[in-house]
Amino acid sequence: MRKFAATILIVVAALSLQMSPLNIGEILGVRPDLLLIVLIYLSLAEGRKWGSVSGFAIGFVQDLYQAPDQLGLNALIKVLVGFFLGSLKGRIYLKGLSERWAIVFAVCFAHDLLYYLIYFSFRFPPFLSTMIRFALPGAIYSATVGSLLFILLDRLRMWRTAPT
Repeated sequence: MRKFAATILIVVAALSLQMSPLNIGEILGVRPDLLLIVLIYLSLAEGRKWGSVSGFAIGFVQDLYQAPDQLGLNALIKVLVGFFLGSLKGRIYLKGLSERWAIVFAVCFAHDLLYYLIYFSFRFPPFLSTMIRFALPGAIYSATVGSLLFILLDRLRMWRTAPT
């Protein structure tokens, strides 16, 4: 129960910060993808089932608030991310900041690549400009914030799994 409650609290906090109209953390129109960072962490820490379910829930809520015209796109892509990364549980060990930065960067960039390919229906001029303007800087920013956020999430994970 503690694990579920802590996960919900983390997701709600990330959702609140990311969806805030105050543009918290925005630099030159780019924000870190906190929900994707949380999904990456949960999937690698908890496995395929937890990652897939979390990916669907996070993506569906994100679709409702950010992209109702593309309802289901975030949910689909985040389920795929959660399933894939959850499959790597126990195979990837993110001990140093550089490993954490690299995995968050790669996943964020791949996520945005797939999202924008579908969103723009494979029309390459708007796709390429969006990837250069938002996806690449967003992946760099998310990787930087995410590699540091993983330290906090590790500490929270130790707390929520500690015997009571």
